[in-house]
Amino acid sequence: MKTSESLHPDLDKLQIEFNEFSQFYKHHSFHLDKLKNRISWYKCPDPYSGKHGNFYSICLTDNPSNYDDSHIVAHELSHCILWEMGYPYLEPRNMVQDVYQTPSNSLKNLCSAITNMVYNPMIEHHLKKYYSDLYSKDKETYKNSINQWNLKTINDDNLFEWSCLFVGAFLTLKWLSGDNNNFENWEYSKSENGKIVAPCANKIIKLLDDCGFNSSINIAKSQDIIVTTFLKIAQTFDFTVQCNPRPQTIFLCENSFKESEHL
Repeated sequence: MKTSESLHPDLDKLQIEFNEFSQFYKHHSFHLDKLKNRISWYKCPDPYSGKHGNFYSICLTDNPSNYDDSHIVAHELSHCILWEMGYPYLEPRNMVQDVYQTPSNSLKNLCSAITNMVYNPMIEHHLKKYYSDLYSKDKETYKNSINQWNLKTINDDNLFEWSCLFVGAFLTLKWLSGDNNNFENWEYSKSENGKIVAPCANKIIKLLDDCGFNSSINIAKSQDIIVTTFLKIAQTFDFTVQCNPRPQTIFLCENSFKESEHL
């Protein structure tokens, strides 16, 4: 098994060189000072973060060195802060006759898509306080991503995952811009794959709205809303989940749904 290369980001240097990151760190120092020594940093093709009991991992493309890198670090640290605050972590689980098996890549990808759909809009909307140009930056990022997504084949087996990806991008940009567009009026929904996911995406968006998930959500005390949101997604789309309140983890179980019956 190939081991990821370790990284050693200099958070102090980022604070010195970028005022936006400095303000972010200062305002979240209560949590960051407690958890920074429990974070392992790795080099990976794409940035992401994970939770392992009381420890965390953050993957970056390289050690951060510029303004855009500082935003990515702030974003991934924000995931860790939310989990440290008791927000639920969605984790793939594959149990066969009570024996743990390695989850499939499809289940891992599905967990990631649901997690990012919920947390990315919250985090980017919050980071706008520090990085004032986030809308234009994220719009360009999502434009490039969606151009790649439109090259993919969407079918019954991955429709929900791709719908989550589109919804996450839509809500992030909507919350950052403050507009009231619905999904059909969003420019990126008019692509071929945008049209394919639209019915499922609208169903997800309505579910999120019914759970109280919107841009006015108070990031300091909305843990229960997010737990409810994850569980409502599971109930509506017939996923099997297991909950472990300490630490707050929701396990999404392998082979637990028949997507085409619920989309």
